[in-house]
Amino acid sequence: MRTVLDRRVDPDTASRALIELVANVAWTERGHAGVAAQQRMRDEAMTLLPKVQRGDREAARRAMELVDAAGGHAA
Repeated sequence: MRTVLDRRVDPDTASRALIELVANVAWTERGHAGVAAQQRMRDEAMTLLPKVQRGDREAARRAMELVDAAGGHAA
């Protein structure tokens, strides 16, 4: 089984996954469920997004780890 660190991550895929994650976090925040943790996740996602879009491979890997940890459904 390949881990997130073993796979090559497409910047477009990671970008879309981060945008979806931010949207999901924003939706969850409306219900006030785990707000502090969700805000930290949103903040990290927003920090990673421009790095991923510039082609930063480490940021893309971290993005997918973050999405996987959040239970996201990235392609």
